[in-house]
Amino acid sequence: PPCTLRPVGDWTVKCSTALSGDTRLDNNVLSRGFLTRSEWVQMKSMPEAPSHKKVKDGAWLTYDAASGLIYAGKGYKTPDFYSYNIAEAQWTLLRFIPPGFEAKPPRRGACGVADGSRYIYMVKGNNTLGFWRYDIVTDSWLQLASIPAGAHRKMRSGGAAYVQTGDSAFVYLLKGPTCEFYRYNVATWMWETMEPAPSGYHRKWYNGSFIVYDGDHTIYAHKSKYHELWAYDV
Repeated sequence: PPCTLRPVGDWTVKCSTALSGDTRLDNNVLSRGFLTRSEWVQMKSMPEAPSHKKVKDGAWLTYDAASGLIYAGKGYKTPDFYSYNIAEAQWTLLRFIPPGFEAKPPRRGACGVADGSRYIYMVKGNNTLGFWRYDIVTDSWLQLASIPAGAHRKMRSGGAAYVQTGDSAFVYLLKGPTCEFYRYNVATWMWETMEPAPSGYHRKWYNGSFIVYDGDHTIYAHKSKYHELWAYDV
């Protein structure tokens, strides 16, 4: 039957036939190889409602393995928050992102990461220290401990990554535009100060910088404007 082969690479297809009393079996199976490759496919765009604004600064996506859904914040000083069902190509509006203690919506520097089981952790950005957790099961937001003030700069760029190591789980955070680097301990609900990100050619991590975890033991951080790529062993 028709199918979609998602893993990219070399495949082999076989076709066979059988006949009762066949005395020659060496010509009953035919095999051929072929190659699958990646390609871009346009999906359904994020809705403009309810804010009726376009996707802009502070927008983010994260994939949750447990639900099989993509979760998205629109940014652009809106509280709009959605999930996207890949199979059905359908967006669903979820509970608005609250203004919280910072009394601001997400904007530049906002980012979100999924833990792969139940929660989405979100940094609000927009020159705030706001840090939140979304519960997929209850469709609700909870404000967590604020990002450390550090050198008295607030979150305007950088990125976050969810890291599971053994029984411990953390949300690592690059707090741009500074070199400050933290991690949030999911078990203790507290922030921990880590070794700062490298200064490199220029000590600021401007808007467009980001980090990503490889699922093993390395976080990669890319510095925008100066195109520096760094690796951090957790």
